[in-house]
Amino acid sequence: MEYGIDQWFDDYIKLFETAKPDAVIVATPTPTHATIAISALQRGIHVLCEKPMARTFGDCQAMVAASKKSGALLLVMPFEGNAQTRAAIDYLNEPTLGVFVGAQSEMVVPGMSRTDWYYDANVAGPAFGEMMVYPISALVNLLGPARRVTGFINTLIPHRITGTGDRIDFLPPPRDPAKGKTVKPTAADNATLILEWANGQHGIARGIWGTSFLDNATTIYGRHGTLWMSNKGFKRPEVVVHSPERPIDGATLVTGSYENCYRISIPKHTHEGLIDHFVDCVHRKAVPSCGAEQALHVHEILYKGAEASRTGKTQELATTFASWHKLDPKFLDTRSRPV
Repeated sequence: MEYGIDQWFDDYIKLFETAKPDAVIVATPTPTHATIAISALQRGIHVLCEKPMARTFGDCQAMVAASKKSGALLLVMPFEGNAQTRAAIDYLNEPTLGVFVGAQSEMVVPGMSRTDWYYDANVAGPAFGEMMVYPISALVNLLGPARRVTGFINTLIPHRITGTGDRIDFLPPPRDPAKGKTVKPTAADNATLILEWANGQHGIARGIWGTSFLDNATTIYGRHGTLWMSNKGFKRPEVVVHSPERPIDGATLVTGSYENCYRISIPKHTHEGLIDHFVDCVHRKAVPSCGAEQALHVHEILYKGAEASRTGKTQELATTFASWHKLDPKFLDTRSRPV
């Protein structure tokens, strides 16, 4: 009662049937996501689920099926409706970039200082899903569903020096084993997947647990311009457009490796956060930017990417989704006219 909480539960079924919540957030370990989410959805309870969605693609499919059957909403992180993404979408068009010719996205971190479940595939999930959902989601969220995937996933560091496990952060690990702990990961720490879209463009999704810094960055290449999204240290979101043929109105000219680069203004406090978005979607006031069908496509790419790595065979993708934002078809079309 100290914090004004008059009820608490250690049994989620009892919680659902006693408290009868309108909506729940599933932030338990990955192997439990599907069971808890499906139980909620079957009772008409709306669900916001942490990533990765589930430990198997079959479980992901079952979650979406439960949502469709009951009509309860299912959203799955990562949240893609943030201000940085919305700012970038405004420049994904032929007048700004020319036609779309390729893309890449990466999530790279030194690794976690904790010594527990992050490095245990039985808890964190297979296929490096804890990290790879970010670059995969970034690409298909911006550019729409892909049609094929191939790639490589492995463990580069089988004997990892971590921190002492007394804090949760992304700090680089100590060099000296005596100053940290040594663990033997069963989870992958290195993945590169190649996506192909319907018009033939390729995108690279990369995740690494072993770099000297952390970043989450996405690049969209156009025939006449390029768009960069970066989130240095997860603290400084940035959108920059390379536009050699014309200035970008309302943007700031920046110096760097390339000329004619413009920093796009990212409005602050003008777009809802994740929980606000969830509530608005529940009340049908917003179109989900991380909806069930999109999440299912992200996880099909993840798990079929793992299958491609295991077998050496490119995998066809069966799922698709209707994007929450619209791209001009001309932006995706490189073939019907001279460009």
